[in-house]
Amino acid sequence: MKTVSRYAGLVGILFLLGAGLGYALAAFLPIAYIGPLVLGTAGLIVYVVYHVKEIQTFFFSRSARYGAGSLVAVLLVAAILVFISILSVRHPYRFDLTKNKQYTLSEQTDKILKSLSDPISVTGFFQEADPGLGMAKDLFSQYQHASRKFSYEIVDPIGDPARARAAKISRSGAIVVNVAGRSEQIYSPTEEALTNAIIRAARPNKKRVYFLSGHGEKDPDEISEGGLSTAKKTLDDKLYEVKKVLLMQVEDVPLDAEVLVVAGPQKDPFPNEFKAIERYLGRGGRVIFMIDPQTCPETARFLEGYHVKLGNDVIIDKLSRIFGADYRMPVVSQYTAHPITRDFHLASFFPLARSVSVEGKNTDNLKVTVLAQTTESAWGETDLKELAQGQASFVQGEDLAGPVPVAVVGSITTPTQTKEPAQGEKAGGKEKAGAAEGKFIVFGDSDFISNAYVNFQGNGELFYSSLSWLADLGDLVSIGPKIGPADPLLLTAFQQRLVFWLPVVVLPFVVLLIGVVVVVRRRGR
Repeated sequence: MKTVSRYAGLVGILFLLGAGLGYALAAFLPIAYIGPLVLGTAGLIVYVVYHVKEIQTFFFSRSARYGAGSLVAVLLVAAILVFISILSVRHPYRFDLTKNKQYTLSEQTDKILKSLSDPISVTGFFQEADPGLGMAKDLFSQYQHASRKFSYEIVDPIGDPARARAAKISRSGAIVVNVAGRSEQIYSPTEEALTNAIIRAARPNKKRVYFLSGHGEKDPDEISEGGLSTAKKTLDDKLYEVKKVLLMQVEDVPLDAEVLVVAGPQKDPFPNEFKAIERYLGRGGRVIFMIDPQTCPETARFLEGYHVKLGNDVIIDKLSRIFGADYRMPVVSQYTAHPITRDFHLASFFPLARSVSVEGKNTDNLKVTVLAQTTESAWGETDLKELAQGQASFVQGEDLAGPVPVAVVGSITTPTQTKEPAQGEKAGGKEKAGAAEGKFIVFGDSDFISNAYVNFQGNGELFYSSLSWLADLGDLVSIGPKIGPADPLLLTAFQQRLVFWLPVVVLPFVVLLIGVVVVVRRRGR
């Protein structure tokens, strides 16, 4: 009977394994695991009944004690691992070891998420076979890790057509962002698109930016290299509404203008237009002047009233040659500490620029400071005839020595007749009780935001940050998301063969050889 009980125990173990397998594969079918479980338990009971003394002897033996110690050690290690796992779930921390920080959100996105008080819910409508599903999930998880107010779900538009119709989704790949009952829809699973959608949903009212026209300015609708259509599209994504204004046909800058942009006029505005801009600044308006070299002398005289001097020169920079650019394209890498240039570490390139400096002392009502300047290798060339012939050399006492300022920022406070409005703000300017603060920025070049150069290094970010500061969107004043260059691993033919043979053939053969040697030596003993 003892011999039969041994076989009963072995069969019982096999039945128990079969019961576990049956439960794993067909938990919905009880007969697949209940029968084997009963038979396996019965077999083990038969074995234990006929081998009680042997079992007792085994558990009190030296090997059992050693085995128990090993089991305790294994359980202790398992308990530590479980504790670490629970701790990591409760207090997660992520390390991004990629060279270009591919899985780290930008500072701009981080600021936006921290500034919002309302929950952000995102719904991604993706089919299982959609190639953008994996990218969207990775992106959503990064946002969820950065903010507890961010939540997301993935919905199959084919499997749940009612949800798709309710969200007005027409195809797979749509992402719906909802903030405080306001929603935005995008079709690009990128950080820039998602962050801008969150901003638009959080701030439903767009800021209106007017571009002055009628004097040969750069056109925001022009798609050629000299146009501003790229900048316009980016501004639209960043919650601005871009319009054009012909001041010679209207009496004043529109009251709903958040910022007025004067982008590279070839001719001076008329006197009544200067007066309109002056009134606009006086009531708290915001203006960006971008005046190219050898243009607009009357505009230069107008800006002198705000302690800004436009140099009658062209900036020459020897450092530009290092980057393969024209020597008339100065490199701007020195920025004054200011909210516009906070966390700004990129150089800007101005294709053809004049100096813009501060002239006069600051007062309580008028404050002007340099915003950006070139390196010491540049100078402001005043001999324009020699420059036209392709020659330029620095002349002490005549040319402006570097570093040469290319942008200034200023503010002017104007007493007002009226009290503070009920809403605390008047359309067309930022007006406080008894005073209105106008702000302006003057650049010595307009080409740096053209379609050909706006995405070059820090050009676009400098312009967008300037506009955000003027429009009082301080949380947007930071460097946008950047995608680093790919860094592929290139192997020679020999290296490729080595990568294959070493881990696949050589190392396994060495292990096998060591095993054979050990077996032979043991048998030799």
